[in-house]
Amino acid sequence: MLIEEYRMQTSMIGKFQFLFFPVMIMIFSLIIGISSTSLLRAMPLSRVYMLVHLVILVYGLGVGGFAQFSEHIGERRWGSINLLLATPTTQPIEFKTAFL
Repeated sequence: MLIEEYRMQTSMIGKFQFLFFPVMIMIFSLIIGISSTSLLRAMPLSRVYMLVHLVILVYGLGVGGFAQFSEHIGERRWGSINLLLATPTTQPIEFKTAFL
């Protein structure tokens, strides 16, 4: 299942972009970690918490949206399949519960 999902994701966005995503997250985390001392001096802690929560929310919506997008492509191509990102055990709430 992992190999099939890897193959499908790399066919949509390319192997380099798929493999570069964890590196990109590591680079952004490193930049934020280095600049966190000056960031905490410039902003109150409550605002930093709010920004962190907003970033996590936007990231989660992006990953969930990409999972739904991939699931629709997989269903059109192979019929009834369930990708790893779209399994109910990996998503905290269902799309229908949140938005419908």
